[in-house]
Order: sequence, then C-alpha cells, then structure tokens
Amino acid sequence: MPGPWDSGLKRLVKAVPEDFVALLAPGASCVKNIPVEAELHRQDIHADLLYEISERGKLLLLHLELQSTSEVAVMAERLLEYNVLARRQYKRPVRSYVIYLRDDGRVASSPLIWKVPVGRAGEETVLIFHFQSIKLWEIEAEEVVRSGLPGLLPLLPLTRNGARREVVEWMIDGLFAHGYLKLLWIAFSIAALVLKDPSEKEWLDRRFAMYEDILTESWVYQETVQKGLEKGLQQGLEQGRQEGRQEGRQETLTQVLLNIVEARFPILLPQANALVEHVHDPLTLQHLIIMLTLAQSAEEARQSLSNGASAS
Repeated sequence: MPGPWDSGLKRLVKAVPEDFVALLAPGASCVKNIPVEAELHRQDIHADLLYEISERGKLLLLHLELQSTSEVAVMAERLLEYNVLARRQYKRPVRSYVIYLRDDGRVASSPLIWKVPVGRAGEETVLIFHFQSIKLWEIEAEEVVRSGLPGLLPLLPLTRNGARREVVEWMIDGLFAHGYLKLLWIAFSIAALVLKDPSEKEWLDRRFAMYEDILTESWVYQETVQKGLEKGLQQGLEQGRQEGRQEGRQETLTQVLLNIVEARFPILLPQANALVEHVHDPLTLQHLIIMLTLAQSAEEARQSLSNGASAS
C-alpha cells in the first residue's frame, strides 16, 4: 500500500492531470489516463501514473513515479522496466519522470548507463536510458505560483521553505481564487504531513474545521471515502479467509483503520500511523474503527485516536 506521502500526490495528479503534463512536458496536452489497474500485463509491475499525451501532433506516453524516499539503487532500473513494458504494450514512445516529494538523501541520476567488460581491460556501453527527476524541495514556492497552473498549488508545502503557515495560507487563498475547491482536501492532507510544530498543527486543525463542509462535499473526498472503505473491507475479508491467526486479524484491522483515516481524515494520518505502531489488541483496533466511522469531525476522530493510544 502506498504511504500517505505517495497516495496524496497520486490523488492530486489524477484530479488535475493536465497541470502536471504542462509542468513536465510544456506545450503538450493530456489525451487520456491509462488506468494502472489494467496497465502492463505483469502482476508484479504497477506504475504510479501513465498518461497518453499529444506533443506537436504526435502521440506518446508520459510515465510518472512519485517517490517519498530515496531508492537510488533500484529507481532508475524500475523506470527503465516500466518504460520498456509500456512501449511494448502500447506501441508508443515513452518519457519517464520521477517526482521526489521530500529530501531523503540521494536521488537516482540520469542517464542510467549499463556497461559490460570487453577483452582484458576494456568495456562497452550496452544501454543509455534518460529520465527526468524533479526534486520538489529545490523548487521555490513562487515558481509554482508563477506557473499559472492552479492544480499545482497543493505542492506549495513541499517546496523550498514551504512548510510554513504563511505558505499554507498562500496555497488556500490561491485555491479559492481559482475556484479549485475540489483540491482543498488534498492540499490539507499534504500540509498535515509537513507541518511539524504542535502550534502549526493546531492552527491547521482550525483551518481544516473552517472548511469541513466544503471539504466533505468535494467529489475527490467522496470518491476516496468510498474507495477507502471498500478497500478496507475487501482486504479484511480476503485476509480473514486466508489467515486464521491472531496476527493476521490484527494486520487486517490495522489496515482497515488506516484506510478509514486516509479516506475521511487525512490530516490525522501521522497520528494514526504512530498509534498502530504500538496498539496491537484486536478489540481496541475494532473499537477504534467503529468510532472513526461514526466520527462527525476531525476533532472527534482525533479524540478517538488519543483515547485509543491512552488505553493501550
């Protein structure tokens, strides 16, 4: 399951693909999304996002990976594998991109070069693969605003020095000014991951509460709630059938709890992830799932999580 960093950004890209295409391939237009569920005819291969785009009258594919942690050793080869499989299946040239969400060490550098030894001391280049890396923490917030792409505004907290109250305010004001209220929920969930100071978190909670009616009416929110609950129930049933052991039940309940929090109250994901690290009692987890399902506000859900942590 993708972590909260990756899942929030995936939802953003899916909500405004045309803005991300404009960011990555200026001058191109998004033709259609290729659903990842039906993508590359390999059960072990799941690209994050794949789009057909048009550039100067030619059709090609744009493959995008979203990465919250550095995986230097495997990322470039993973991009190569996705690129080859997508090209083979869809018979179109493919451009590969990776967006790094936070600075977690080194990132994969382009191009990927493979060489093989030749003779006693020589070597031969057998492959050169180019891809593009975007490191959000190196981008100034002003650049995102100047781009004129309002769908990118939720990225502001991830930009250089973006984890600040004034930048989040800038983001909220910009979304309202452009009428992009559908992205407010995603924007709040991203901000919740980067604001670390307790006073900043309290302030964000208050702002979240101010717009709760708007947030819960968003089609993005409604769709995610439905999918999150369905996914949690499905995983619970499947794992329950496969595993009769206590630990299997615990893992199922943990997954359901996290799915509900991610779907209904993404601002509380850090607290929920911390809680499931040390709460292992199935009865406690089951009670929390019920309380989170019934919660009418983020504050009620937060209190339920706090009570669950105290009871463990």
